Amino acid sequence: MPPTFQAHSSSVEVEVNQTVMLSVTIDYNYPLSGISWIFNGNSLMVQSRVSVTIPPVFENPSATTSLQINSVVPRDAGVYVVMVTSPAGDINSSITVDVTGTHIIIYTLIYTISLFPFVVVATILQPTGASSSLEYDIKYLVIIQVS
Repeated sequence: MPPTFQAHSSSVEVEVNQTVMLSVTIDYNYPLSGISWIFNGNSLMVQSRVSVTIPPVFENPSATTSLQINSVVPRDAGVYVVMVTSPAGDINSSITVDVTGTHIIIYTLIYTISLFPFVVVATILQPTGASSSLEYDIKYLVIIQVS
């Protein structure tokens, strides 16, 4: 009998800069040959923000695998597929991650112009759809006159 998945969410919504955890529990009668995660049809690149937990799958009748993404960015949106292989058959299941939010805060700038009686305060944002890291928006530009 091939392995099966227990019920799980098929889609998740997460805001920019938050953490998302995807978990899937697999029931099986035979030892599993492997568990892997795929992102948008490609092998998942585990990096400092992305971690995968794959439990030992030899003796228990079920196992839970999870994928955690910290500090979510817009490019993390897409379809994540967990693939399970076993001598009794292979299965896969997908979870769609939607990323919401319009900007990533890059930094807040407070600048005093020494020759003039002004303080400039600005929040610099990067649009979530930015095609390069050089695209920015300025939000909350405030110039305060100091007497």
